[in-house]
Parts: sequence; C-alpha cells; structure tokens
Amino acid sequence: MPELIASGLDPSQRWQRALAEGETVRIGRAPRHGWHTSWDKKISREHADLLLKDGELTVRCLGTGQNPIYYEGQPTRHRIKLALGETFRIGDTQFRFVDGSVDEDVVNPLHEFSYSHTELADIEFGNDRERLKALSRLSARVANCKTEEDFATVLCDLLIETIPRGNAAAVLNYEESSQITTGQPSIVRWCSRDDLLSEFCPSSRLVRSTLLSGMSHLYVWPETITDDKHLCTIGDGFDWAFCTPIGAEQQKLSCLYVTGHWPPGGVTFVLENEVKGDLHYAKLLAESITSARELNRLQDHQIEMSHFFSPAVVEPISDVMSRSGSLMPTEQDISVLFCDMRGFSRVTEKSRHNLHELLERISSALGLMTKAIMRHEGVVADFQGDSVFAFWGWPTQLESGPTAACQAALLIHREFQRASQDEAGSLTGFQVGIGIGHGNAIAGKIGSEEQCKIGVFGPVVNLASRLEGMTKKFRVSILIDAATARFVRKHFQPSEARVRKLGAVRPQGIKTPLMVSELLPPEGQQGAISNDLILQHEQAVDDFIAGNWSDAFDVLDQTPVSNRAKEIILLFMAHNNYTPPPDWDGIIDLESK
Repeated sequence: MPELIASGLDPSQRWQRALAEGETVRIGRAPRHGWHTSWDKKISREHADLLLKDGELTVRCLGTGQNPIYYEGQPTRHRIKLALGETFRIGDTQFRFVDGSVDEDVVNPLHEFSYSHTELADIEFGNDRERLKALSRLSARVANCKTEEDFATVLCDLLIETIPRGNAAAVLNYEESSQITTGQPSIVRWCSRDDLLSEFCPSSRLVRSTLLSGMSHLYVWPETITDDKHLCTIGDGFDWAFCTPIGAEQQKLSCLYVTGHWPPGGVTFVLENEVKGDLHYAKLLAESITSARELNRLQDHQIEMSHFFSPAVVEPISDVMSRSGSLMPTEQDISVLFCDMRGFSRVTEKSRHNLHELLERISSALGLMTKAIMRHEGVVADFQGDSVFAFWGWPTQLESGPTAACQAALLIHREFQRASQDEAGSLTGFQVGIGIGHGNAIAGKIGSEEQCKIGVFGPVVNLASRLEGMTKKFRVSILIDAATARFVRKHFQPSEARVRKLGAVRPQGIKTPLMVSELLPPEGQQGAISNDLILQHEQAVDDFIAGNWSDAFDVLDQTPVSNRAKEIILLFMAHNNYTPPPDWDGIIDLESK
C-alpha cells in the first residue's frame, strides 16, 4: 500500500500515513482537514495537497504556502509528480513516498526457528543496560498515544533505536483470524533505519506461521540470494527476520516484525544467537507497550465515563469493556428519567445580554441534577439544552425496580426547592419538572459507525419525556407512570415517598391512555401536601373517571387553592358544561404535547 512518511529534525517528529487512490489529502502545520506537521514552523497551516493516481503521487503547493517545496534539491511552487521511493521537502521536514506491502514468499528460509514464551525467557537479550533504559522511558513515549497507529509508531521507532542490526521494523495485523490462512495482513506502521528504504515487503509465510502458532519465529535466508531481491519477497534482500505476536484487541491479531542484514563475513552461530536475544527483547518491549496501551485505554474510558456515570456504574462498565471490548445494547427493564428546568425561558430573556452568567446558572442547575442522579447510581445519557435524560437498569440489571429513579427525582426536587429560595444563589427562580417511566427497553451503545453514545431505545423513553412535559399541565413537579406508581405504593414507606393519582390522559399522538400519578415527598417536608389532601384528591379523581362529576367538583372545590393539580380536571369539566360527554370513557384527551 502506498504511504507517505514525514520526518522532522527530531526522531519524535515523525508520522506515517496510508495514501488512498483518487483521494486528495492536505498537509500543513495545522490544516482544518488533513495531516498535521505541527513541529515545523516553516510549514504553513495549509501548505500542499496530495493526490495518488495510478501509482503516482502529485503534490500541489497551495497559495497559502509561504515557503516553496523542494524537489530534487530545487525550490518550486508548481505541481510535482513522485514515483515510489522519491522525496520532497518543506521547511525542515522531509516527505517520502514509499510502498508497504506483503507478498507471498518465493524462497524458503535456510533456517527456521520457533520459540514459545517460556523458551524466549531463557534467552539473554543482551545490552541489558541500554535496553532497560529504553524500557524505563517507555511510559513517557506512550503517554500521548491514542490510536493503534500511534502505539505502532512508538514500538517501531524504539526497536530501530535499540536493535542495531535491525534495518526495518513493522507492526502488522489481520482484522479476523479467518483471514490468516487466505488473506494478507495489513501493515499498521513500518520504519527503516536509514529512512531511505522505499519498499518493505514482509514475509507472509513468517507472519502466518507466527500468528497461527502463537509462537515467535526467526527466519534466516540463504546468503546466495540476498543480492537479488527479485528472488525473495523481502524488500532489499534482507538476510534474516523475526516475528512475534503482540496480543489481540477484540478480533484483531497483531504481530511485530523486525528484519535486517548480516554484517560483512556472513552468518555465524554467534550472530544467530544474538538475533534470538533481540527477539526476546522485542517480545518484552511489545508486551510492555501492549500493557501501557491497555492502561491508557482504561484510563481514558474511566475519565470519559466519570462525566456520565457514578463510580458504582463505572466499575461494571469497565469490567464489560475489559472482557468483551464492547458495550453492545441489551434488552431489559429500564427506568428512565427526564428532568427539565422551569423558568428557563424567562431567565434567558432577562440574561440575553449576559450569556456567560446565564451559562453559569444553567451549568449549576445541570450539575445539581447530575449529582443527584449519580448519587443514586444512574446513567446520564444526554443533556438537551436545560434538561437531563438519565436511566437505570444498565449495565447492571435493576434489582429494586424504579426505586433509584424515584429517589433521585425526589432529591432533585428537594435541592431545587432549597436552592431557589436562596436570593443570592444562581438558581433563584428556577423549578423543575420531572417525568419517570419504567418498562422494557434496549440500553447500551446506540448510534452509527461514525458516531454513537450510551443511550436507551424504546417506548419508555418517549413515555418519560411525555410525563415530564405533562407536569406543566398538571402543575406538579414529578409525574410517574402506572408501573412506577404501583411499585412506590407497594415498596416505599410513607416516610420515604408517597403517590397521588391524578387522572387518565391520552397524550396527543398516542392511542393508549396513561394513568398518571404524582410522586410526592413524605408528609411534613417543606411544601409537601398532607395525607388527607391526597385521599380527598384521589376520591375526586375516581368520581371524575366514573362520570360522577358533581361529586368530583364538590370535593375539588373544597381543596386549597395551592392544590393546583385539580385545575386540569376543573377546566375540563367547565369546558364540557360540567356534564360528562355521551361517550365519556374517563380519559382526558390532551390537545398538545
């Protein structure tokens, strides 16, 4: 596969990228879309475009490129065309157009050795002091590595630095184990000692033997053919090569490949033993980098997940990731919570000339919601403007139904009540509306190949969202569905939480009616209604549903003005002249969401 290698003045200033036929790639110090050479100030932000076509690379200097491109020692701003092995330079950075491929072997090796992990451990890897120094610097070298290509680049560079007799090093892999016997591996990264090698063709037989057996292999080719690389697929007629597996990531099978020439005088038994020592050292280095990469990956996952998941949720997610490498969605019972701020539009209008202050207030509100959700081990799936979408039941299944969702909702409500009364606080004037639904759904990693996130899919998500929206119509803070209401009545003590039935509704666009209830804090808590009022209101709701509107009106009319949940029923009765329609089924049809 044709590739471009960029090399700066410092050994760490290097990258290697595959070129795709017919695709234009931009290079520069910091292009908006393209390949970066941030180390070279003599390269403009957007300097040149590259186009590979029919095996030839065209380089076009852009008008934004302040310095010329040097080709064959001469500066130019015109288009140049490169064949494989040719180079060009911008500033202090050299770019080489090379080919990395894997071909079938033509010549069998003169000697072939294989080693298990235990056998390698008994071989001294030589030059211990220098190589241990290299291993001690490993953590610093991989600290900023994020991708497979980054780690492969560090590994190849370290091998060239610390194996003097090695002329080229590479990391290769297969996407699936079934391809090993029929396909060719991909070259993730490769590099050479003198940076002049234009072609690199690892031995496919050596790679296959290594990955199929899981053992390290060393090949030594006949000296008589090293000057004729057309007889051997090893680029530049290398004399020896070794290959060692470096573990598997998900379904990928990777290996490390190092090759080189014998010094003048030919092959000796001593030299072969020294190469075996190099193989032992390379295996140790590969294992160290694999461990460092896994550690980096887990740390990145935990840092990212800590913004969305409570510590109690992060641990099982990390366990799933370490075992399977994925967060595939699963179907199970899920509790979903939507929490939206009230008064946001009014505050936004007042603060339109001070957006930073508004953002700070919104961040404080979202932070309060998130802390309550995480305290009860919920997963924050999304922020939608001034609202939060959270769920429970994944990655660990629910053992106590919607208990945690209800506890989080009550805590959010209580904290907002307290914060909104602080006249000097950032949440003055804010209230919340919360909807909770419970039911079967699919949760996990949801989205496309290009972009995905942790989320929930299923009718319960729409249900919880609708309930949150209906808190405005019922003039209450927390609405729950029938499944959640039944659970709270059965499993919560009145000193923990209470439920008040508010009525049956048919939301716009939904055929199935919903019995909605209010989730309430214990009696005696600031602002909480009394148990007697709950009984009165529920009796009126039952009369209303049964068509006894006169009785329902008498009861509701006697309740305090502060009982604003009664307004939706009183308005509906007034709209129908306090007489049930002929086809009355006890359900209020909502005309808007």
